[in-house]
Amino acid sequence: MAQLRADRAGALVLPDDFPRGEREVRHGLDDEPEPRVEPGEIAAGAKLIINVVTNSLTALTGRRMEMLGDPGLRAIALDLAAETASVARAAGVPLTDARAREIVDWISGMNPDMTTSMLQDRQAGRPLEHDGLLGPVVTLAERHGVPALVTTTILRLLRGLPR
Repeated sequence: MAQLRADRAGALVLPDDFPRGEREVRHGLDDEPEPRVEPGEIAAGAKLIINVVTNSLTALTGRRMEMLGDPGLRAIALDLAAETASVARAAGVPLTDARAREIVDWISGMNPDMTTSMLQDRQAGRPLEHDGLLGPVVTLAERHGVPALVTTTILRLLRGLPR
């Protein structure tokens, strides 16, 4: 997998060479009426797991990547990753639970001082992108009848943060 890095402010960013292919996970930012995951794009599914886990948990906790060293938060990260992988599979992306765990292990080994764009947005009082990152997972989970209790709960908590 390509290496992640931090920008000058310490935010987690994907490198330019991160494997994406022609298809991307739709985050509701285009003209399509419903966000969706295009089948067959494993790299996009991995990117989605990275974004769902890191952005949501750092924004909720107000902590940098070091928060994955907390056993309780790591357990939530693993649940988020597993649910995202289940939803991706239901949408036709062959993303295994083992791969989801590997992704969490990989991001857990990153520089603990790294931050995310959503944490920076929260700290600056800007709108958060939770609906664009977690919203598609919850929408697809409902559509395909896949349980996503943790992801739904995290999304609701993010929506409940003061603006």
